[in-house]
Amino acid sequence: MCDVRRSFDWTAYIDHRSEGGPVLRVYGVCEMPTSGYSLCLRPLIPQGFNPTILILQLLEQRPESAPRVITNTPVMYEQMLEGLKHPILEVHITPINVKIPVREMR
Repeated sequence: MCDVRRSFDWTAYIDHRSEGGPVLRVYGVCEMPTSGYSLCLRPLIPQGFNPTILILQLLEQRPESAPRVITNTPVMYEQMLEGLKHPILEVHITPINVKIPVREMR
């Protein structure tokens, strides 16, 4: 079960200025029911049938105890794209059903 109340400010872009080759960067903010949550994004295994869509799973670690204060919690993901066979055009975040078009940053 996912405790995200809502999410916002999602962005996904390929940074071509990075040393070592292009890097996909994904950022967003999730509204959580308390402070102290730890969030991360990991590639879903297996991925879907469309290789131009990267599916990331939002994973959360709940705090053992925290005051019930709605808290905006940032989350990010980075992946080197060197040697990728297909361009990534869109990122989907599960289980919160977010779809983000990928921009190019040169």
